[in-house]
Order: sequence, then C-alpha cells, then structure tokens
Amino acid sequence: MSSAIFRRIRDVLYYPVQKGLDFLKSPLFKRMILKFLNIGNRLPIVLRIIVRVVLGILLMIGGVLWFLPVLGLWMFPLGVLMIATCIPYFYRRIRVWMRKMRHEIHAAEQNENDLASSGQNPKSTAGAKSNP
Repeated sequence: MSSAIFRRIRDVLYYPVQKGLDFLKSPLFKRMILKFLNIGNRLPIVLRIIVRVVLGILLMIGGVLWFLPVLGLWMFPLGVLMIATCIPYFYRRIRVWMRKMRHEIHAAEQNENDLASSGQNPKSTAGAKSNP
C-alpha cells in the first residue's frame, strides 16, 4: 500500500522534471541559445562588447534575484556565458560549442524530415532499439 503511494508521488514529482530536461535537449531550446549568443554580431566590436557586458551583468543580477516572480535562476549562467563571449579565450571555445550545437540541430531536423517522408512516427521509433 505505502509503496504504491510513494511510487505515485515519485511519478507526479518526476514528470515535470523529465519534461523540463526533454526541453533542454530539444533543437528549439538549442536554437534559442544560439540566437541569444549571437546578439550584437552586426555591431562594431567596441559597441558589441559593451552591449554584451551590460546584458550579461543584467542577467546575472536577475539570476541573483531568482526568488522574484519573473526572474529565474537560469539567468545567472546565461549572464556568465554572455560575458564570456567578450573574452577571446572563451569566445573561441563557445564558438566551437555553438558549431557543434548547430550540427546537432541540423542532424535532428534531418532525422525528423527523413522519418516524416518515410511515413513513420518519430516518437514511436525514437525509443525502439535495434537487435543485432
């Protein structure tokens, strides 16, 4: 009796966390991060650095004030990442990471298009394992 109750409580608490983790792995979320990190690419270098540092500081302040309704803890790491794009050493590493994310997004979209054109449901084949 009690194990069924604990199992139900675990399922209820686990479901939102699992949905959130699925969203973090989705191509949509990765595309949003890429667009955010490209803010100011068309600006002159000095102005680009100023915009990114100011935006990064504002995001970090918002992350510190995570307990307020609109702000969240997610803002702090994004602010650090935004400021890191102004430092050449980290900028190169972030660009390599962004290139890998673009390839992952492209591969996921290509896989969805291939499955859609073959008439299969992408959700039903995603969990299937092949037996050698």
